[in-house]
Amino acid sequence: MENGCVCCSLRKDIVKAFAELEKRSKARGRPMDHILLETTGLADPSPVAFTFFANPWIAARFRLDSIICVVDAKHLLQHLEDSKPENAINEAVQQLAFADLILLNKLDLVSETDKADITLAIQRINNTARIIECQLNDDKQRPDPTHILGTNTFSVQRALMVDPEFLDTDSDTEASQQGPGQPAFGGIRQKKPKRRRKKLHDLSDISSVGITSRGQLDEYRFNMFMWDLLAEKAKDIFRCKGVLAVHGYGRKKFVFQGVHETICYGPADQPWAAGEVPLNQIVFIGRGLDRKTLVDGFRTCLWQPLPEDWHQAVDPTTK
Repeated sequence: MENGCVCCSLRKDIVKAFAELEKRSKARGRPMDHILLETTGLADPSPVAFTFFANPWIAARFRLDSIICVVDAKHLLQHLEDSKPENAINEAVQQLAFADLILLNKLDLVSETDKADITLAIQRINNTARIIECQLNDDKQRPDPTHILGTNTFSVQRALMVDPEFLDTDSDTEASQQGPGQPAFGGIRQKKPKRRRKKLHDLSDISSVGITSRGQLDEYRFNMFMWDLLAEKAKDIFRCKGVLAVHGYGRKKFVFQGVHETICYGPADQPWAAGEVPLNQIVFIGRGLDRKTLVDGFRTCLWQPLPEDWHQAVDPTTK
């Protein structure tokens, strides 16, 4: 789908993407089992779920099976306490409230006491969703896919308890697309469809900075760049990820990702393909990001060969 906020502006793109998937499925002569729709980490799930009931084309072909929320155990509590402008939603709270299944991840980074506090905080928001403890980076502690897919746990009634305006239409035009005399929203008839009240989705200070550069990275310089950056802005960097070309490792491709101060990078499953030009591509997502500072800092990480006469250099502090 195109860039943007999936919960605010991409519902038409969802329909377009689903139509393309259906077309490919028919061309292969093999029906689809499931479609996994991943929103941004800052998404309000309500408008996305609403699409499955408000759009007649989707309602006739697809069923919303469940809403799954993956929780970062290390950083959840701080986001539940984020201050928001008046009438603005807290996305972390909204995602938990709408979830049918909650995957409590990164438990290796918290203590048993912290885990108990996190679980209690989740249950205060949503005491009906199933919680599965997991570590997605550990094969032995990954959840069974059969516990995630095909559960048929989404409930319109429960969604209405979370958001009483869940089935209100976005506009008069959208409501009229159902056709005269046709029940709206997957069989639930409304006598007088109302205009769906827009929730304030405050992303005024949230931005992303993407950086692409040729050349190889100096591993030490990159580590120091990230160390200094996170020492100053770890709380404000919600997510960073990318692929890296690191000097000294030949054609090996590196994958980089992080959440706040938790950063990791390592070799990708496949090296750079034959004929593929290694590129460094990285994106930072967060609050109050300074593009120039990030771009300039990243450029200092590029590896440079030593001058031919480097061994003749004299330390000016010595005689």
